[in-house]
Amino acid sequence: MDIFLYLSPFLTGFVISTALLFTARTLFLRMESRFAVPVRRFGGVAVIGSFALSILMNPHLVLTPAILGIIIGSIGILFFGILDDIATLSWKLQLAFQISLGVILFVSGLRIFSLPVPFVGQVFVDTLPGGEMLGIIVLILWVVFVTNALNWADGIDGLLPSISIFAFFALFCLSISSRVDQPPLGIIAVVLAGAVLGLLVFNFPPSYFFPGTTGSFFIGFSLASLSILSGAKLATAILVLSLPMLDAIWVFVERLRCGQSPFRGGDLRHLHYRLRELGWSDRAIVLGYAAYTALVGGIALSFGSTGKTIAFLVLSILVGVFLFQIQKRVGLAGSFSASQEL
Repeated sequence: MDIFLYLSPFLTGFVISTALLFTARTLFLRMESRFAVPVRRFGGVAVIGSFALSILMNPHLVLTPAILGIIIGSIGILFFGILDDIATLSWKLQLAFQISLGVILFVSGLRIFSLPVPFVGQVFVDTLPGGEMLGIIVLILWVVFVTNALNWADGIDGLLPSISIFAFFALFCLSISSRVDQPPLGIIAVVLAGAVLGLLVFNFPPSYFFPGTTGSFFIGFSLASLSILSGAKLATAILVLSLPMLDAIWVFVERLRCGQSPFRGGDLRHLHYRLRELGWSDRAIVLGYAAYTALVGGIALSFGSTGKTIAFLVLSILVGVFLFQIQKRVGLAGSFSASQEL
């Protein structure tokens, strides 16, 4: 393996992201007090800029329709995210935009050909009734779900970048493994890991910049896209992101159980907020999530599809019990803020 093939794009993503954020910290933070522009929430802008520049400058990447679709979606996130960070758009607009991201990927040629089903194995979507329509529905649902799960994880400084870095590295290791052998995907994964690491430098508590809607949407969109680009890596992504995903499902169900809209939240039911209420420091929460993601990432790379399915079922039970115990200790109702959340 040519280490430089992957080390160079990783460092490029990291350096560009860090340089953009350092420049913003030096020159533009005064805009917050002078023009009431939330510059600190624009950390995701640097990540998208670093990703786009690193991809376009890399001589080993061919801009296929699928990669162009990801870039187009990222540009859309850039503008939508900045607008949302300034004006706080409604959850309906956010959901409509996320659906449009899934449509962009579908039009660009990305497909989910198979799904890991417990005790069944891989089920090929095109063999099911209404296969083509089912394929686009599954793709859109995947993009929306991953984007929201990562968006909801952006509640504590450093949490979202820490989770996503290990997720990108897991997809990188899978992409360059002998089982998959897709070096272009490995390059894209390390570019994203480097760009997000640059954000983490400024977002680890105490933070100077936040991912904002731009960053959280882009990171979720990127992980969703990368997991289905040029072959199914869905099981690995599901396993690596199991903690934020299971937490998102838990909160979703809790809102329904309490007679609330599952999309309009802004509440503090999420696990990271619960742990904070129990006295965990923000750094301890971030390190705990990072350790879990790294450990599960190693498990995901060690098993085949059946092993990953079993591991996810076991983790679902363990995490579910843990969430239930945390809820009992903190209280059933949860706390609420005035903001909207999708």
